Amino acid sequence: STLATQNSLGVRNLIINGDMRIAQRGTSSTGVTGNGYYTVDRFDVGGGTLGTWTMSQDTDVPSGQGFSKSIKWQCTTANTSLSATSFFDMHQSLEGQNLQHLKYGTSNAESLTLSFWVKSNKTGTYQYNLYSSDNSGKAVNGSFTINVSNTWEKKTITYNGDTVDSLDNDNGRSLDIQLIMVAGSDYTGGTSSSSWTTWTNSQRAPDLTVNLADSTSNYINITGVQLEVGTTATPFEHKPYDMELARCQRYYQRFKGGGAFTSGIVGCYNGTTQLIGLHHHIVPMRASPTFGFSALSHFDLEPFDAQPTALSGNGTGNLYQASVTATDPTARVRGYGGTITCDNAAGYFDFSAEL
Repeated sequence: STLATQNSLGVRNLIINGDMRIAQRGTSSTGVTGNGYYTVDRFDVGGGTLGTWTMSQDTDVPSGQGFSKSIKWQCTTANTSLSATSFFDMHQSLEGQNLQHLKYGTSNAESLTLSFWVKSNKTGTYQYNLYSSDNSGKAVNGSFTINVSNTWEKKTITYNGDTVDSLDNDNGRSLDIQLIMVAGSDYTGGTSSSSWTTWTNSQRAPDLTVNLADSTSNYINITGVQLEVGTTATPFEHKPYDMELARCQRYYQRFKGGGAFTSGIVGCYNGTTQLIGLHHHIVPMRASPTFGFSALSHFDLEPFDAQPTALSGNGTGNLYQASVTATDPTARVRGYGGTITCDNAAGYFDFSAEL
């Protein structure tokens, strides 16, 4: 059958973690007001002056569809009077080298179909656009309407391919799929376009009729996000957990704290107070990552049980390994072995190569 053939062709869904199962950073973030990655992997937040939100990985899902998780946005501080520059979107960025089969820049450019499940108390029209960062901000508009409050609904949007401009064949950011939930007047005064055009600000959310930030009763849940070649939405592509986790770890890897010698980076003293550890990434990362950590108080330098006074990544590293330096408050003997241990349950260290 056609469906069997489609399912046998490998990865159809261009979205990573569309079923919201992977949340390496944690299951809930409060006080969200602007840009950044917070909970569910691969879904970024953009905007500002939009109220305050709690972003969480939720267990509310559409019945009988095979999902166990959704992403939820709950407004916790309302903004009933948006400024002209208020803007709030959730998006995922896609690598150009994974999009060459779309044949953009040719007469054979492929259409793309987005499908997803959504639930909100706030009925009305929302914006879901496709944006190209490779081509001076070209984009194509899409929208959907939540018809019934507090009810899971499946939505489908089809976007035309760009026959004029190609996408870079590299590991950089090429396409964004953007869900816009709040937008001020600077972004809503234009007209939507079903063909690729260079955006002005007013064309970002021309179809948006709701302000999801206007009440602390407002929320939105989303799951089953799938973006695929063609004009027909096929059933969601459920992939094994380990496969989806590895795809997320290409962009971000977090290592949570535990006991001494259970979570950390092994190395040796390159100087009397400098312990340098070499970390091997679980999977090769998209690009040389940046290093981050929770707090110095969550770390000890073993076997001396000394809290480091500084902790940092070294240089640019590579896709497979990174070195980390910890400063010991006490002089040791150069050549001693040691472990930069994260021995607090609330602690973590991480590596990020997000787009």
